[in-house]
Amino acid sequence: MARRDVSSLGINMLAFYVKDVDNPIIYDVTTQVILGRFIPDSPTQPQIDLNPYGAVEKGVSRMHALIRRSPKGLTVQDMASSNGTWLAGSRLKPFLPTPLKSGAKLQLGQLLIDVRFRGQE
Repeated sequence: MARRDVSSLGINMLAFYVKDVDNPIIYDVTTQVILGRFIPDSPTQPQIDLNPYGAVEKGVSRMHALIRRSPKGLTVQDMASSNGTWLAGSRLKPFLPTPLKSGAKLQLGQLLIDVRFRGQE
């Protein structure tokens, strides 16, 4: 995997390192971002489409997880996904915001993601 140096990231930028993929997904999260699978003709779509990373085969739901920025920092929550969301090996309860720190290991279904951002490491 690519080097996980976050010093060059902007203040609101997150780097999502998908397991066995060299380049991270970089996303500016000023308020919130939804991770999931893009489905043509669906009225709602995630901001980060995980289809290129084997999302279907790994059990990622269409609208799987939400990362939200608040005055206290970032939180992650499962959006009642079919195959669950785990943070550091613990399954998240649906719709319950859980604090997210840089370096966190997120699992959406069977898709493994290392989340990095400036601060809170």
